[in-house]
Amino acid sequence: GKHYPEKPRDAGVRSGKGRVQVFWLKGTDPTVKRATIFWNGGMDSVAADVTGQGDTINKIIDGLKEQQYTFEMYTYDDQGNKSIAAEAIGASYGTVYQNSLLNRPINSGVVNDNGEVTIYWGAASSTNGAISTEVSYTDNQSKTKKQTFPVSDIKSVINDLKDVSDLKCRTVFV
Repeated sequence: GKHYPEKPRDAGVRSGKGRVQVFWLKGTDPTVKRATIFWNGGMDSVAADVTGQGDTINKIIDGLKEQQYTFEMYTYDDQGNKSIAAEAIGASYGTVYQNSLLNRPINSGVVNDNGEVTIYWGAASSTNGAISTEVSYTDNQSKTKKQTFPVSDIKSVINDLKDVSDLKCRTVFV
């Protein structure tokens, strides 16, 4: 019968700006020598190195339009035999996605007598991949400082803020 090399397993896609990273677990089949990733119904493809160190194969695919893609991965042995396909779906992000992201709102801020500021956060857009809020401000020594607070924080405290009007926030997304 025909020999099928071990197919890529636990494949997935990490989304990025104008690009994705396709990954899967390196198998145990010693006959696997190379791999190819196809998308756009097989019209586009790229080779992935399967000989490197580590237990995961990673391949970054650049220059992708902002949309969802279905990737098909195949491995090949030195005889040119092809594995059964593994599939993974993922999206490349761009300006449409960027424009849909909202900064996390500050519901209220309380400054006490010691100049300590407590920020009470509004809901973060975690469905869009919000992971943290970065706050930059000028501290008591007139230095610019940055602090990062996870979106799971309901409130955050800054104890060395010089001027509350100088506070800038930006939400960090995946």
